[in-house]
Amino acid sequence: MTGHERIRAALVALLQSVPGMGAVHNYERFSKSPKDFQALYLQGQDIRGFYVRRQSYRELPHSSTRNKVRTRWLIRGFASLVDAEASELAFDRLLDDMAAAVRTRPVLLDAEDNALGHTVTNDGAGLQLEESGPVMFAGVLCHGATFSLTTEHLEEIEPGISDPTACSSAPYLLASLTPADVTAPAAEVKAPFALGGNNDG
Repeated sequence: MTGHERIRAALVALLQSVPGMGAVHNYERFSKSPKDFQALYLQGQDIRGFYVRRQSYRELPHSSTRNKVRTRWLIRGFASLVDAEASELAFDRLLDDMAAAVRTRPVLLDAEDNALGHTVTNDGAGLQLEESGPVMFAGVLCHGATFSLTTEHLEEIEPGISDPTACSSAPYLLASLTPADVTAPAAEVKAPFALGGNNDG
């Protein structure tokens, strides 16, 4: 697995450990049918679930043998809105629990409990709530929230490659969560629920 694949897997596993998360997809899901789209996030009769998507990454020189990779992730989720049950308060509590799960874990672990690196840097740490509010999701009124997350990890430069920017797919040596610098563009955030499940993917 590549460094990014390991980070994605560790992040998804950590989020899945939060009670009440619902479905946690390791990539952004789409469907041509609104009904099938809803089914990807249904928990009983309610919609509840999240996905993790890599938005961008940048490589920077770190040493003669390693490059630093800074990656921006988007974590987007939805839950059925029921005003009579004050569902907004329950959804806010879930968002806080997600942030706490990342905040209280100083080290990201892989599936075999191998330490991948620190989750705190001098610049900050953890999930950053960029947006939360009511949205239409596949024709259903829901709560929606967007977290941003920036990870940093080191990739070893493969021996024998003359280009020092070439990265290995070997396991990275450091993974750290830091606050994202820029909020995701509005059009990027709104697209999944604006389309209402009639996506072509």
